[in-house]
Amino acid sequence: MKVKSRMSCPVRRKDGTWTTVIKEFEEDIPDLGREELICNKCGRPDYPKCKETVCEAWKYHKSKN
Repeated sequence: MKVKSRMSCPVRRKDGTWTTVIKEFEEDIPDLGREELICNKCGRPDYPKCKETVCEAWKYHKSKN
C-alpha cells in the first residue's frame, strides 16, 4: 500500500543558521494484515509477541496513547 507522510528536515540557510522544512514522502509498505502500520512496515516473523518484548517503536507508540 502507498503511504504518504510528512517529515521535518533540517536545512542550512545561506547565513549559516538552521531551519526546518516539512517534506512529503511516499512509501510503499506491504499489507501484511497486521493491526498497526508500524507492524506492517517492520514485518517481523514473530509477530505479535515482538510488539511487547522487542519493538521500541511499538513501546513508544503505546506510551503516547
